[in-house]
Amino acid sequence: MKYLLLTFVLTFSTIVFAQKVFIFENKAQNIEVEVEESDLLKLEYKGYLGQLSLYQSKVVDFNDSTIVLESINAESQAEKHFTVKTTDIVGFRKISKFGQILKPLVNLGVTIGSYFIFDSSAKFNDTEKIVYSAGAGVVVNLLMEYLFKENIEFRISDGWEMRVKS
Repeated sequence: MKYLLLTFVLTFSTIVFAQKVFIFENKAQNIEVEVEESDLLKLEYKGYLGQLSLYQSKVVDFNDSTIVLESINAESQAEKHFTVKTTDIVGFRKISKFGQILKPLVNLGVTIGSYFIFDSSAKFNDTEKIVYSAGAGVVVNLLMEYLFKENIEFRISDGWEMRVKS
């Protein structure tokens, strides 16, 4: 009886806490991109009158036919979520949370750090210190944009299929 109860509890907890996954799959290239709730996703989709639109936000929910993203400028409860039909998706990219945190921190650190490095030298006046540290910040910003790209990486027309795995 004890083992039966333990088996039931373990099976029930696995079912209850199982998280569903939205999968973009390209069988020809043998690539799978898994998207879970709270992941950052950038979508290119056919919007109003078939015009291509871009939207990047956190995934709130999804099913076989739609992906629900968190709204960026929600002023009311009705505008809190943004829904995209999977049939309208043209391209996508899963965005790294690490890159979103790392970019501004490294940029700020290099800018402030370079100012203090220039400040320790008597060769530079105050204007030169500010200009050179701002220049270092711009160069690092461009480098970070190159390393952590956010443009659309995959196109649905290249053989990608979408499905939900529970």
